Amino acid sequence: AGFPNDAVTSKISSANTLYRRDNEWLMTSTDGTGAIHALSHAGIKSAKSVLILGAGGTARAIAGAMDSISESVHVLGRSDLRREALEHAVTKAEFSYIRWNRGNRFF
Repeated sequence: AGFPNDAVTSKISSANTLYRRDNEWLMTSTDGTGAIHALSHAGIKSAKSVLILGAGGTARAIAGAMDSISESVHVLGRSDLRREALEHAVTKAEFSYIRWNRGNRFF
């Protein structure tokens, strides 16, 4: 869109907020930081493993955020269309993508 990205937006290739700082418009994403703050408020500062249900834009933002507090990030998605973008959002933690099919049994 022609606006500079912050580090979060560059990592997840997604933005949902446009803000102005020092007479310059910047883009960021608040979904992942919001999830981190909610978990922190609930007393969760780190995790061994995280499962994200869905593979849309919010999932990508949350996967990128969970990358900083979890050892592994797993995403359950209906198709492989967004797998690569999600995988690029996770740079530190182990990443896996699971296809969500009718026949899957998780419990």
